[in-house]
Amino acid sequence: MKIKNLILGLSLMALFTAACSKSDDSTTPTIAVSSSNVLSDSVTVQWPAIENTLFYDVDVYKGEEYLEGLSHSVENKTEFIVKGLLANTEYEFVVTAYSTSGDVLAEGSFKVTTEPVLAGLVGTWKYEYSTLIVNYIFNADGTGSYKYGTSTAVSFTWKVKTGKILVAKMVQGFPVKEWLTYSIASDNNSLATIGGTIYFKQ
Repeated sequence: MKIKNLILGLSLMALFTAACSKSDDSTTPTIAVSSSNVLSDSVTVQWPAIENTLFYDVDVYKGEEYLEGLSHSVENKTEFIVKGLLANTEYEFVVTAYSTSGDVLAEGSFKVTTEPVLAGLVGTWKYEYSTLIVNYIFNADGTGSYKYGTSTAVSFTWKVKTGKILVAKMVQGFPVKEWLTYSIASDNNSLATIGGTIYFKQ
Protein backbone atom coordinates (compact mmCIF):
# COMPACT_ATOMS: atom_id res chain seq x y z
CA MET A 1 0.00 0.00 0.00
CA LYS A 2 2.81 2.36 0.90
CA ILE A 3 4.55 1.58 -2.38
CA LYS A 4 1.33 2.32 -4.33
CA ASN A 5 0.93 5.63 -2.48
CA LEU A 6 4.55 6.49 -3.17
CA ILE A 7 4.16 5.75 -6.89
CA LEU A 8 0.91 7.76 -7.00
CA GLY A 9 2.59 10.68 -5.23
CA LEU A 10 5.55 10.65 -7.61
CA SER A 11 3.21 10.51 -10.62
CA LEU A 12 1.21 13.51 -9.39
CA MET A 13 4.43 15.42 -8.70
CA ALA A 14 5.69 14.71 -12.22
CA LEU A 15 2.41 15.91 -13.73
CA PHE A 16 2.51 19.09 -11.62
CA THR A 17 6.13 19.78 -12.60
CA ALA A 18 5.36 19.23 -16.29
CA ALA A 19 2.38 21.58 -16.09
CA CYS A 20 4.50 24.27 -14.40
CA SER A 21 7.26 23.85 -16.95
CA LYS A 22 4.80 24.24 -19.79
CA SER A 23 3.40 27.42 -18.19
CA ASP A 24 6.86 28.86 -17.63
CA ASP A 25 7.90 28.15 -21.21
CA SER A 26 4.88 29.93 -22.72
CA THR A 27 5.64 33.45 -23.93
CA THR A 28 3.43 36.27 -25.14
CA PRO A 29 3.79 36.89 -28.90
CA THR A 30 5.62 40.11 -29.76
CA ILE A 31 4.09 43.06 -31.62
CA ALA A 32 6.49 44.90 -33.92
CA VAL A 33 5.91 48.49 -32.75
CA SER A 34 7.35 51.36 -34.79
CA SER A 35 6.90 55.10 -35.21
CA SER A 36 6.49 57.69 -37.94
CA ASN A 37 6.08 61.44 -38.17
CA VAL A 38 8.23 62.10 -35.10
CA LEU A 39 7.85 65.77 -34.13
CA SER A 40 8.95 67.81 -31.13
CA ASP A 41 5.60 67.33 -29.37
CA SER A 42 4.01 64.24 -30.92
CA VAL A 43 4.75 60.78 -32.33
CA THR A 44 2.63 58.46 -34.48
CA VAL A 45 2.87 54.93 -33.01
CA GLN A 46 2.17 52.05 -35.43
CA TRP A 47 1.80 48.26 -35.18
CA PRO A 48 0.44 45.36 -37.31
CA ALA A 49 -3.08 44.05 -36.76
CA ILE A 50 -3.35 41.11 -34.34
CA GLU A 51 -6.09 38.59 -35.07
CA ASN A 52 -9.06 38.40 -32.64
CA THR A 53 -8.07 41.66 -30.91
CA LEU A 54 -10.85 43.71 -29.31
CA PHE A 55 -8.68 46.70 -28.43
CA TYR A 56 -5.06 47.83 -28.05
CA ASP A 57 -3.56 49.63 -25.06
CA VAL A 58 -0.95 52.24 -26.02
CA ASP A 59 1.02 53.00 -22.84
CA VAL A 60 3.58 55.81 -22.70
CA TYR A 61 6.64 55.92 -20.45
CA LYS A 62 9.30 58.55 -19.86
CA GLY A 63 12.10 56.63 -18.22
CA GLU A 64 10.46 54.65 -15.42
CA GLU A 65 7.53 57.07 -15.20
CA TYR A 66 4.19 55.87 -16.57
CA LEU A 67 2.37 58.76 -18.25
CA GLU A 68 -1.28 57.92 -17.66
CA GLY A 69 -2.56 61.14 -19.21
CA LEU A 70 -0.89 60.33 -22.54
CA SER A 71 -1.80 56.61 -22.62
CA HIS A 72 -4.93 55.43 -24.43
CA SER A 73 -6.94 52.39 -25.51
CA VAL A 74 -7.86 52.21 -29.20
CA GLU A 75 -10.18 49.96 -31.20
CA ASN A 76 -10.07 49.00 -34.88
CA LYS A 77 -6.82 50.91 -35.45
CA THR A 78 -3.18 50.02 -35.96
CA GLU A 79 -1.78 53.46 -35.24
CA PHE A 80 -2.23 56.24 -32.73
CA ILE A 81 -0.88 59.80 -32.52
CA VAL A 82 0.48 60.51 -29.04
CA LYS A 83 0.37 64.27 -28.43
CA GLY A 84 1.58 66.50 -25.62
CA LEU A 85 5.16 65.17 -25.56
CA LEU A 86 8.25 67.14 -24.55
CA ALA A 87 10.87 68.01 -27.16
CA ASN A 88 14.21 66.18 -27.43
CA THR A 89 13.03 63.58 -24.91
CA GLU A 90 13.14 59.77 -25.09
CA TYR A 91 9.82 57.96 -24.68
CA GLU A 92 8.89 54.29 -24.67
CA PHE A 93 5.60 53.20 -26.23
CA VAL A 94 4.18 49.82 -25.16
CA VAL A 95 1.35 48.36 -27.27
CA THR A 96 -0.70 45.47 -25.83
CA ALA A 97 -3.42 43.58 -27.74
CA TYR A 98 -6.39 42.29 -25.71
CA SER A 99 -9.02 39.72 -26.67
CA THR A 100 -12.76 39.97 -25.95
CA SER A 101 -12.17 37.96 -22.77
CA GLY A 102 -9.46 40.35 -21.58
CA ASP A 103 -6.53 38.04 -22.31
CA VAL A 104 -3.25 39.46 -23.62
CA LEU A 105 -2.75 38.27 -27.20
CA ALA A 106 0.52 40.07 -27.95
CA GLU A 107 2.70 42.90 -26.71
CA GLY A 108 5.56 45.01 -28.01
CA SER A 109 7.47 48.21 -27.27
CA PHE A 110 9.51 50.85 -29.04
CA LYS A 111 11.67 53.76 -27.89
CA VAL A 112 12.06 57.03 -29.76
CA THR A 113 13.42 60.51 -29.03
CA THR A 114 11.28 63.46 -30.07
CA GLU A 115 12.68 66.18 -32.31
CA PRO A 116 14.46 69.17 -30.72
CA VAL A 117 13.02 72.68 -30.86
CA LEU A 118 14.82 75.58 -32.52
CA ALA A 119 18.01 75.99 -30.43
CA GLY A 120 18.43 79.67 -31.28
CA LEU A 121 15.22 80.56 -29.43
CA VAL A 122 16.02 78.61 -26.26
CA GLY A 123 16.70 80.94 -23.35
CA THR A 124 15.28 84.01 -21.62
CA TRP A 125 14.39 87.05 -23.72
CA LYS A 126 13.63 90.46 -22.24
CA TYR A 127 11.90 93.57 -23.52
CA GLU A 128 12.13 96.71 -21.42
CA TYR A 129 10.70 100.15 -22.12
CA SER A 130 10.16 102.70 -19.33
CA THR A 131 8.26 100.79 -16.63
CA LEU A 132 7.16 97.98 -18.92
CA ILE A 133 9.15 94.76 -18.67
CA VAL A 134 8.23 91.62 -20.59
CA ASN A 135 10.08 88.33 -20.25
CA TYR A 136 9.76 85.31 -22.52
CA ILE A 137 11.36 82.01 -21.52
CA PHE A 138 11.73 79.29 -24.16
CA ASN A 139 12.95 75.96 -22.72
CA ALA A 140 14.73 73.23 -24.69
CA ASP A 141 11.97 70.70 -23.93
CA GLY A 142 9.34 72.81 -25.70
CA THR A 143 7.85 74.39 -22.58
CA GLY A 144 8.06 78.05 -21.64
CA SER A 145 6.42 81.03 -20.00
CA TYR A 146 5.94 84.76 -20.40
CA LYS A 147 5.45 87.46 -17.82
CA TYR A 148 4.50 91.14 -17.91
CA GLY A 149 6.18 93.07 -15.09
CA THR A 150 5.11 91.68 -11.73
CA SER A 151 2.12 89.75 -13.12
CA THR A 152 1.84 85.98 -12.75
CA ALA A 153 3.81 84.04 -15.35
CA VAL A 154 1.75 82.26 -18.01
CA SER A 155 3.00 78.78 -18.93
CA PHE A 156 2.88 77.46 -22.48
CA THR A 157 4.29 74.88 -24.86
CA TRP A 158 5.94 75.98 -28.09
CA LYS A 159 7.35 74.87 -31.40
CA VAL A 160 8.39 76.51 -34.64
CA LYS A 161 6.02 75.70 -37.48
CA THR A 162 5.71 77.23 -40.94
CA GLY A 163 8.23 79.91 -40.02
CA LYS A 164 6.39 81.09 -36.91
CA ILE A 165 6.32 80.23 -33.22
CA LEU A 166 3.19 78.29 -32.28
CA VAL A 167 2.43 78.95 -28.61
CA ALA A 168 -0.21 76.78 -26.87
CA LYS A 169 -1.54 77.77 -23.45
CA MET A 170 -4.58 77.48 -21.19
CA VAL A 171 -6.73 80.57 -20.70
CA GLN A 172 -9.48 80.28 -18.07
CA GLY A 173 -9.46 76.52 -18.52
CA PHE A 174 -9.64 76.58 -22.32
CA PRO A 175 -6.78 75.68 -24.72
CA VAL A 176 -5.63 78.65 -26.80
CA LYS A 177 -3.08 78.69 -29.62
CA GLU A 178 -1.22 81.80 -30.68
CA TRP A 179 1.07 82.36 -33.66
CA LEU A 180 4.06 84.66 -33.14
CA THR A 181 6.31 85.96 -35.89
CA TYR A 182 10.01 85.82 -35.09
CA SER A 183 13.47 86.50 -36.42
CA ILE A 184 16.88 86.05 -34.84
CA ALA A 185 19.88 88.31 -35.51
CA SER A 186 22.06 86.67 -38.16
CA ASP A 187 25.40 87.49 -36.49
CA ASN A 188 24.45 86.12 -33.05
CA ASN A 189 21.44 85.08 -30.99
CA SER A 190 21.55 87.95 -28.49
CA LEU A 191 18.73 89.80 -30.22
CA ALA A 192 15.42 88.57 -31.60
CA THR A 193 12.16 90.01 -32.84
CA ILE A 194 9.23 88.14 -31.31
CA GLY A 195 5.72 89.14 -32.28
CA GLY A 196 6.98 92.40 -33.76
CA THR A 197 8.86 93.44 -30.59
CA ILE A 198 12.65 93.41 -30.19
CA TYR A 199 13.88 91.30 -27.27
CA PHE A 200 17.38 90.92 -25.88
CA LYS A 201 18.69 87.60 -24.62
CA GLN A 202 19.56 87.49 -20.94
